[in-house]
Amino acid sequence: MRIAIGQWRQETNTFNPRPTTLADYHRFGLTRDSARILAEYGQTDELGGFVRGLQAQAGVEIVPLLRAVAWSGGPLEDEAATRLRGYLREALEAAGQIDGVLLSLHGATAAHSTPDLAGAVLADVRKQVGRRVPLIATLDLHANVTPAMVAAADLLVGYRSNPHVDLIETGERAARLLLRLRSGEFKPTVALRKIPALIGAERQSTFEGPLAELTAELRNVERQGSALLAEMYPVQPWLDVPGLGSGVLVATDGDPVEANRLADHFATLLWQCRDRCGEGRLPPTEVARVVSAAKDLPVVISDGADSTNSGAPGDSMVLLRAFLDAGTPGPILISLVDPLAAVACSRAGIGAQLTLPVGGKMDPRTGPPVTLTGRVRACCDGRYQINGHGGNLAVDTGLSVAFECGDIILAITSHTFVGSHPKVYRSLGLDPATARAVVAKSPHGFRHDYGPFAGQIVLADCPGAATGDYRALRFTEAPRPLYPLEPLADPEPPAMAEWSVRARL
Repeated sequence: MRIAIGQWRQETNTFNPRPTTLADYHRFGLTRDSARILAEYGQTDELGGFVRGLQAQAGVEIVPLLRAVAWSGGPLEDEAATRLRGYLREALEAAGQIDGVLLSLHGATAAHSTPDLAGAVLADVRKQVGRRVPLIATLDLHANVTPAMVAAADLLVGYRSNPHVDLIETGERAARLLLRLRSGEFKPTVALRKIPALIGAERQSTFEGPLAELTAELRNVERQGSALLAEMYPVQPWLDVPGLGSGVLVATDGDPVEANRLADHFATLLWQCRDRCGEGRLPPTEVARVVSAAKDLPVVISDGADSTNSGAPGDSMVLLRAFLDAGTPGPILISLVDPLAAVACSRAGIGAQLTLPVGGKMDPRTGPPVTLTGRVRACCDGRYQINGHGGNLAVDTGLSVAFECGDIILAITSHTFVGSHPKVYRSLGLDPATARAVVAKSPHGFRHDYGPFAGQIVLADCPGAATGDYRALRFTEAPRPLYPLEPLADPEPPAMAEWSVRARL
């Protein structure tokens, strides 16, 4: 039995003015080399789960197709999307006879001319392999699941944790389901429900709070045997595309009535969570005051509005200005993307003093640059490995420097970075655990990797491409009404039949 595996992931933020290019994929891992895919990525994230699940059954030949991962960012350039679709198509054609396909996708990826790239990719693959070959895709918990995805794939298998720490398990679950489907053990009947709601990103934990309660109920119906799988998808909210909305997906073994009943039930429960996931964010001036007065250190500050994990540019100067204006004592660590500043510091050399404009160059909402005088403290190539939230991932942020300006130390990278992980600082010899305050460019996932040493956690209320105040963004493509852009108070989710895919056999 020959099972093809592939991966194409990126989380799109349509409010980021900088597009995602093919070069961004090369930085985080783009290859069509089958041996390299297995050797370098066969033990990481969903690809590693695919390999583990398939190798558990004798007689399975794994056929790697493509590994294409870029970090969160702006919409894909059409040229990049077309090239990657072509790579996948060519690899599948070269693979010959295939008995099943496993794909690791994100589910909230958009190109300039293709708002539902995952749906388009799955349709490409389905057309190429035909209806009789099993096709299962894994998705991020924040996928914008669409009817096109459900129509093309036999099953969609999502992450179940936020912070995302179950990537390998998700891949392994998908592989086991594909083998069972291939053996004729079940016939999937899938029901999707979408609700017109964007849920607060800061409190989307699946380990505590309202979404943890819903997660427990989803797992319960699976244990009882009522559903093959039951998944929720509190969508990536910074995605202005048609069909945007949170969702639930239920698959049963040939029982459309039960699939629809459970989908309706869980859609109602997710709808009732929409106003229970918010948490108070503090304006920058108040954040500076909290840091100054803090006794429990370090203060970990979530700058969710400039979250590189959520696809923001990562060069906001809003918090930096607040600390400078308030004279906040340090040391305070702030990370940002600024290739020009990184090059200037590197050329000056470690120990050099210089004055230069920093940050604020990509998004007018968070600029302009701030001119700082400081000392170059460290340089590195920006290449390192992370684990934890987001899986086991090789990172390449390009030339990176530590620039010390009095009480503030900047970790400046040339390219986007994983904002939820402290290694953006540690790679430059900076220790976030000993700082007075450290900024994490992530709305929630940072809690997994910063939580163990945080003295206290503060959520900042700043402008930016990934602001938690969704009403501050200009949505033009998303369906309306949409909570919280409109104050929808109905106890049941509004009927949205055009967003639902009823059961199919």
